[in-house]
Amino acid sequence: MPKKKISEIRSAEEKYRALTSKRDELNAQARLLREERNLILEKRREAMKELDKIRRRKRELIDRMRDHKKLRNELQTRAKEFIEVKKNKLKGRAGNAREEMERLKRDVERMKERQETTSLSVEEENELLENLRKKMARIKELEKIAKDEEEIKGEIEELNNKIDELFKLADEEHKKVVEISKEIDAVQREFNEKFNEISALIAEEKEKHEEYMEIKKEADECHAKAMQFREKILSVKRERWKEIQEKKKVVEEHNKNVKKVLEDEKKKEELAEEAVKLLLKKGKIEI
Repeated sequence: MPKKKISEIRSAEEKYRALTSKRDELNAQARLLREERNLILEKRREAMKELDKIRRRKRELIDRMRDHKKLRNELQTRAKEFIEVKKNKLKGRAGNAREEMERLKRDVERMKERQETTSLSVEEENELLENLRKKMARIKELEKIAKDEEEIKGEIEELNNKIDELFKLADEEHKKVVEISKEIDAVQREFNEKFNEISALIAEEKEKHEEYMEIKKEADECHAKAMQFREKILSVKRERWKEIQEKKKVVEEHNKNVKKVLEDEKKKEELAEEAVKLLLKKGKIEI
């Protein structure tokens, strides 16, 4: 093989070894980056599970707060309805019939005392009796009104108790709403922290993946170049093997021809000897 060809093969083998060595080194780096990326991915998945738990907790709290708000609003609405009932019952009523009635009774007592203790003219007495009759009639009216007012007062008192109780219950529900709202704020802060953690992990995972792809690409390029040199080396070796086989074939053919020639010479000698023996046997020749 020409020295130039030998030199080319050696150069190709050196480049092939260098490229495969660099390829293996890059693949090792790529495996390490892939493992780091996968660890980050696993960490992100765990963080996502935790985020989902936080999200469910927040949803449960929101549902609870919604229920308490609904109940609070219903209680406040019922209380306001009772307030309207109370206003309607009090509408058009001064609420002082008993006071007026007591005042009129005192007037009647004074008038009776005057009638008994004072000398009055017929005209004055008739006027006194007329006033007394009117006041007594008014007292009867006021007795009925006072009785109604007492009933209404009892109803109003009952309404006030119901209104107070409803507003008290509504305040308790509102306190629960405020407490749950604070819990939701705390959970939201926890959610935001976990979300930011996941965002950072996604960015880190992306960075590792890009590094991995870049190193893997470089390793694949080294492999492709190495395979080109390998093919070149194999091509030269195949060509060299072909040359050797051709030379071997030439040698074998030459040996075969030589052997054939030698065998032909030997055969000629054997035939000559047999002819001599035959002639001697027949007496054709004498030694």
